[in-house]
This record gives sequence, structure tokens and C-alpha cells, in this order.
Amino acid sequence: MNLPDRLVWVDIETTGLDPVKDRILEVAVVITDNRLVELGMGHWVVRPDGLALDAFLVKMHTTNGLLGDLKHAAALADVDVMAAGLVRVSGAAGGPICGSSPHFDLSFLRLHMPLLARCFNHRCFDVSTLKLGHLIELGPSLVKAQEEKADTAHRALADIRYSIACARELVGLE
Repeated sequence: MNLPDRLVWVDIETTGLDPVKDRILEVAVVITDNRLVELGMGHWVVRPDGLALDAFLVKMHTTNGLLGDLKHAAALADVDVMAAGLVRVSGAAGGPICGSSPHFDLSFLRLHMPLLARCFNHRCFDVSTLKLGHLIELGPSLVKAQEEKADTAHRALADIRYSIACARELVGLE
């Protein structure tokens, strides 16, 4: 199998875990080369239809600033066009979706952002699976990285950059 020379990393923040009833609030796309060097990125806050959050999500997204950023949000259809355009222009379309549990993100993209979803083939590069496989060997460094991530937890761009950093460490590029 030939490795792609461009990888597309995606993270989304949502109003919940069900792609049918919940909505996308934020999308980050980072393009890297196959050595995981960042080549480009896009980051959008999405204006949801009828925002309904439970108390836990209100507290989390108030603390991390996402709810405040909704006043500058774009329409989901526009974000879909911009994100898919970024992937296509970068030459990364047709490769795997990369991230931590990217199957979750892809389940939302297929329903809510079909242009971006069609940019990916059937494969995923799932950093969370790699982390599970290396938990014993790399446990202390992963705990340290998770602690460093805590300040920006549950913001799409910070989360995806954290996933890329973990991938670099796990495949020996750091």
C-alpha cells in the first residue's frame, strides 16, 4: 500500500453524541504531510439550528469559550464548502480521515457535511487506537500530554493538534 503524501486530520465539536439528533458546533481541518508536518488548516465555528445543550455541555463550552464564539459562527453549508475546498486544494482528497476516533466525526460529516465526507476513502487513521496499543509503553508521556491538553479540551483545533502530536510520538517522529 502506498502512503499518501498528504493527510487530512479532522475534529468536530457537537451538541451530543447522536449524529441524527445532535448538531455540529465547530470543525477543524489540518493538512499534514506524511511526516505529520502541518501544511495548512481551517477552523470554523458553526451556527447550529436550535441550540439545545445539557448543563454539562453548557458549562464545558462556556469555560472553553466555544459558546461565546458562536456569535461569529458560519452556516453549516458554507463550512462544508470551505472545508471540502481546503482538502481538495491541498491535494489531500481521496485519502483516509485522520484523528482521534475519526469514525465518530465521519458519522456526523456524512449526515451534515457531505461535501467534506466525500473527500475521504474508506480508511481511517485513528490515533486513539494507537494510544490504546501503546498505553503500557508510553503511559507516563501520554498522561503528561493529556494534562497539557486540559486547558483547551473540547475545542476542535486544539484537539486535532493534540492528536497529531500524539501520532508523532507514537510513530517515532518526535
